[in-house]
Amino acid sequence: IKDGSGTLTLTGSNTYTGGTTIAGGTLDLTGTGSIADSSGVTNDGTFDLSGVTATGGASITSLAGTGATTLGTNNLT
Repeated sequence: IKDGSGTLTLTGSNTYTGGTTIAGGTLDLTGTGSIADSSGVTNDGTFDLSGVTATGGASITSLAGTGATTLGTNNLT
């Protein structure tokens, strides 16, 4: 769970299998940052994928919530 007004930046491959919840602030995936093994993202904050450098962009299981998602030039699959 990402909560509060700050930014949490993930730069490597994260292999946890539970859900990802952004309750506040920003979850920022940068470089090769990945949460593809997560069971899904509930975004009620900001989900920033604009810094992902992986070929094809970012991959997640599902996306729900009312928050903003920033892709930049990336794709989300």
